[in-house]
Amino acid sequence: MLRKRVGLPENTAIEVEAVMANNDPERKQLHKRKKALRHRVQALIEEDSEDQNLFQAAMREFQAIEEGRLSLRKDEMKALSSLLTPKQQVILHVTLHRFHKRMKHAMEERRSRRHDRDGHEFDDAGDKERRDEKRHERRRRQRGGDDW
Repeated sequence: MLRKRVGLPENTAIEVEAVMANNDPERKQLHKRKKALRHRVQALIEEDSEDQNLFQAAMREFQAIEEGRLSLRKDEMKALSSLLTPKQQVILHVTLHRFHKRMKHAMEERRSRRHDRDGHEFDDAGDKERRDEKRHERRRRQRGGDDW
């Protein structure tokens, strides 16, 4: 992608890849923290907890995680600015944004197409109706059973 879309020579592409990979361990750690926090918060919500201190602590942790992610991104951008021209930086940013958007869409499509919530695999168009009905049924349960 770096060589083809951004038009980087081989040696520059290798340096850019190294800069981007440099923060991966910390980025993964932040991602794990955020995922664990989301699960804890979801449990609090399902318990219908009224402990505002727990929610406030969760919000502070969400903010700390986000600040960490932004700091990593800022450091990465600073390091890339010494390797790339402004035009190359913009092209890289747009290319990465499109790539992540496509990947997210593909994963959502694959997930919804291949399995329903109960893990049953779909094999034909008739299964789409069953999946849609299950989705509507879940929504009705979440909303307290009213048929919308």
